[in-house]
Amino acid sequence: METSKQVSHKKRREYNGNPLAYYESHSEKFSKWKTRKQLAIGDPGLYRALLRAGQLEESILESNNPLSNNNINKIVAAYNPCNGNVAEASQHLPYSKPTIRKYWKLNNLKAQRKSGLLESQVSEIIKAYRIHKRNISEVSRNLPYSIPTIRKYLRQNGLTLKGKCGRPQLILSKEDETLILDTYFKNRDISKTSRISNYSFYIVKKCLIKNNVEVRERRRMKKH
Repeated sequence: METSKQVSHKKRREYNGNPLAYYESHSEKFSKWKTRKQLAIGDPGLYRALLRAGQLEESILESNNPLSNNNINKIVAAYNPCNGNVAEASQHLPYSKPTIRKYWKLNNLKAQRKSGLLESQVSEIIKAYRIHKRNISEVSRNLPYSIPTIRKYLRQNGLTLKGKCGRPQLILSKEDETLILDTYFKNRDISKTSRISNYSFYIVKKCLIKNNVEVRERRRMKKH
């Protein structure tokens, strides 16, 4: 039997993947609950939906420690220096991205929809990718980024990724191709070029073929 504090629902709600929109469109109804704990007791279904969608912090004030006006002003003041970039603002403020986005919205400041990673974070991924010999799984274990995110930024920066069969796909920038070609023309040896340029034998060979360079491979002497 439900308590008097809980809201009874005759039919299942349809949030369409965005329970925050439902919460905001019924703000008068939910305004009596000032903390997340009160919302969890009063409307557990909506609370769980907001929690699963990662929208809980945007919907209601922090449960025990609502921000002071001074702290809110700091969040608002960070909007222009960070060009509306939530990820960058979270690097300089002790608040989560949903909290920053929420207070910007309350002050009619529009955050970038896709804040993305900072340039320093992308550089960190690329550096780790080379250190771990192009092993994306190893990079993900050592950095706080998912494998899809790592793949995305590696592709955007023209780096090679491993294909479905374990072989790396040829995704080289013009600068990378120039480095491989210049190195190869100096020694005319694919293996040596691979070691110097830090690209696999397969990648070097593909790059040479792509640029119509005659490839010379040393044949191993058969032992009799």
